[in-house]
Amino acid sequence: MGSHQDGDDQHDSRRRIPGRFITLTCVVGLLGAVGYGSYDRWPGMLASITEPKSNIDSRYLTDSVSQGLFGITVRERGTLESMSNALIASEIEGSTTILSIVPEGTLVKHGELVCELDVSALREKEKEQRISITQAQADVTKSHENLEIQERKNESDIAAANLAMELAELDLKKYQEGEYLQQKREMQGNITLAEEELARAKEIYEFSRRLARKGYKSQNELEADRIALTKAEIALKSAQEKLRVLEQFDYHRMIRELEETATESKRELERVRRAATATYSQYEADYKSHQMKLELEESQLENYQRQIKAARILAPMDGEIVYDNKQSSRRGSEELIGEGTSVRERQVIAKIPDLANMKVDARIHESMISMVSINLPAEIRIDAFPELTLRGKVIKVAAVPQASSWMRPDVKEYEVVVEIDRNSVPADISLKPGLTAEIEILVEMRENVVQVPMQAVVAVGPERMVFVVEKDGKVEQHSVIVGKSSDTKIEILKGLEAGETIVLNPRTHFAEEIAEITSQVQQTLETERIEFNAKQESEGPAGPSAGTPAQGKPPGNPGEQRSGEKTPRGDFGSKGDFAPKGKGAPKGDFPKKND
Repeated sequence: MGSHQDGDDQHDSRRRIPGRFITLTCVVGLLGAVGYGSYDRWPGMLASITEPKSNIDSRYLTDSVSQGLFGITVRERGTLESMSNALIASEIEGSTTILSIVPEGTLVKHGELVCELDVSALREKEKEQRISITQAQADVTKSHENLEIQERKNESDIAAANLAMELAELDLKKYQEGEYLQQKREMQGNITLAEEELARAKEIYEFSRRLARKGYKSQNELEADRIALTKAEIALKSAQEKLRVLEQFDYHRMIRELEETATESKRELERVRRAATATYSQYEADYKSHQMKLELEESQLENYQRQIKAARILAPMDGEIVYDNKQSSRRGSEELIGEGTSVRERQVIAKIPDLANMKVDARIHESMISMVSINLPAEIRIDAFPELTLRGKVIKVAAVPQASSWMRPDVKEYEVVVEIDRNSVPADISLKPGLTAEIEILVEMRENVVQVPMQAVVAVGPERMVFVVEKDGKVEQHSVIVGKSSDTKIEILKGLEAGETIVLNPRTHFAEEIAEITSQVQQTLETERIEFNAKQESEGPAGPSAGTPAQGKPPGNPGEQRSGEKTPRGDFGSKGDFAPKGKGAPKGDFPKKND
């Protein structure tokens, strides 16, 4: 019992201070990488701590080397949550305050009042919105009247322009087919009369000349007849000239003028129509704009009314109320739900979980996440039920890390969700969200594996050693080759046999010897490195020959295996030190651990 207690204490310590094992692992890894394969070069050093020690006192913590099932697991703590929740959230825009809420843990029925939010500000906005709607309705009425007035005015303007065009066309036709012909016939008649008057004047003048020669008419009378003849000639020429002017000038001028008037009247009609359309469109747009504004104001009123109604939050289903208290990553404190708490829009205030289907939400460190994949089996232990072990499986592994705490910004953790097998939950056990649980994900399970507690293995230079209590009570150091590891155990590939008694706290009782050997190993390796670099500089820039180490590296190949031995996989000293490198341990078929 004492040995297991010591292991648990060290395990908890590793959880609390993750930086401690990182430093030890880096130092041991450096020594192992630089000096692997050099064990035979300092046998005296090892002898100094492998001398038999008698009189083993009771301060030693011991355990036995075991052989059997060896499970590689990932263990982490998380929180119990429901697989599905009926959410109770704020639907009020911006932020508001909780006026009242039922106590957490209350059993509610569907439709019961769960929470009431403060909407005093919304009620004031509702009143102001009703005033805005009244003004918007007046604007709509006015713009509609203006639109109808403009429509009637447009009809009048278009009708007037159309009438002007028709009159212009009639004037043109009237002149072409009426006035011109009338003027022409009248002038032709005047010419005919003038011709007849001229012929008569000629006859009279000729007759008067004959009478004057015979002495029957005086010269004055003859002169009067001559003047009458001249007048008749002038009148004929004048009538003929008027007809010529009409046909050659007045007719064409009047036709051109009337045609242009008719054409301009058509253009005016088109201008009036376009102006009417533009003005009508402007009034119509104004009317539609006021309509849309009214609809917007009415929609905003409905929104306020909806929010006021939503302030009374009713239970969406039967169940138990669980507050959605959040952890503040900035201040490291919880934002507790309660009366007077400020909540944001869409913020979840509480939830009614489905207690029949539960899960565990956990965060796993990036050094272990490569070992975890979907569908891996897991065991769940709940702090509230320490004797209970539940079964489950991984259903989600996040692809990106979660937001880090402001106190530990460099820590990268990935969310992992484990679904609890509902058949493994006893009927008399009621799981509740928020309970603390520990998940242990089984990555790999092997049989007949020789294994020891992790804290029993010590790294000295490139070697791994375990302190064994012999049958005569003496403590001796055994060099071992290690394999994979779990949270608490490490696989021994060579160097120990099942049943041997080992010391669990060698660093406590052999700290000076281990530190001395580690120091001497570092000095020896540093000396060899300096000598090697000096030799490389003396040989010049020529490339290394076959079998010669690259410049700047000491003799020996850190990655080279010793004859008959396997290369140890992973480091040790605290949680995660034995995590396999690369993509993690195989996740294929392996013997299942009995329930």
